[in-house]
Amino acid sequence: MTRLLIFFSLATLVACADPAGDEGVADAAPPGPDTCCTPDAAAPDAAGPDATLPDAAAPATPDAGAADAGPAADAGAAVDAGAPMDLDLPGGEASGRWCGVVTVRDTLTVPAGQQLTICAGTSVRFEGAPGASLLVLGALHVRGTADRPVTMGGAWRGLRVGGTLDAEHLTVADAANGLETADGAQVDVRHGRFERCQTALVLAGGGTFSHTTINGGDSLTLTGGVLRMTDSVLDLGHPQQSPDCTRISGGGLVLDHVRFTGCHCPLHIDRAPEGVEVTASILDGAANPVMIAQTTGRFTGNHLIGAQEDFLDIGGGFSVDIAGNYYGGDAPRLGSRDVGQFQHADDWSMTAFEGVGPRP
Repeated sequence: MTRLLIFFSLATLVACADPAGDEGVADAAPPGPDTCCTPDAAAPDAAGPDATLPDAAAPATPDAGAADAGPAADAGAAVDAGAPMDLDLPGGEASGRWCGVVTVRDTLTVPAGQQLTICAGTSVRFEGAPGASLLVLGALHVRGTADRPVTMGGAWRGLRVGGTLDAEHLTVADAANGLETADGAQVDVRHGRFERCQTALVLAGGGTFSHTTINGGDSLTLTGGVLRMTDSVLDLGHPQQSPDCTRISGGGLVLDHVRFTGCHCPLHIDRAPEGVEVTASILDGAANPVMIAQTTGRFTGNHLIGAQEDFLDIGGGFSVDIAGNYYGGDAPRLGSRDVGQFQHADDWSMTAFEGVGPRP
């Protein structure tokens, strides 16, 4: 009996001394330098597009008074969608499921090979480090609904994706860059909203957006990948005035049933090597609906309404078919020394089309 008691006591001591914790705890060891992003410790000025996303900062040491020591400090806690659990996270790695109110103190990373699911009605608030972000190297699934959207906001840099983002009914607010994508990222956003961001979309890897609304901020930028957008609105809120709604310097565009408005130029294309296709869309509230160079493509079935040239050549090197558009009842105004770059310019409509622009 004495030997059994000694053995039981030693086993208990070994079990209590085991240093391994839950793999989703926010103060887990930081990813290595090749993993991803280092947020800027300064104020969240809008960052330019980055095809790689910089290295991730080490997780901040949790403030003793900022985060509870219990389950609320576990960024990877698995929570049933029907049982919301409020979380207070100091930063680090995140995986599993979030439901309820989530307060984030510093950058959180979803590591490659892992996934995080955010359930309907969840509110994610960034408080603390102003350059903090949610960095997705694995997969992020946002499962909002029309009556219970997922919201992300606060003092933060924004949502940064180098892996996969699959989002439904997601609202992103008050970010330096609402959404940044790296080269190779896979992004599909349905029923998204971007509000009060310095720049809503900074895309080095393109993305697919449907029934998405972007209000205010600076130009949407695209440097790589293909931006596919349907039934969506981009409105910067200052008709005919700078900046432009978009700045395209790489990748390509496929736009259908969209409206880009409230800026100097809805489509500013410096270079789009993967081509441009714009159909059944409205480009208005503009000085020049389209400024274009270095691409090929097609514009058809659109309303292009501007105060100056409808198409303005800003560098040549393009060939686009512009048959079958409406320009307010007049022929298209082409600002170019080589109007031959615009094919079928004599094919235009005197009357407006039905069914153009975003559909419900």
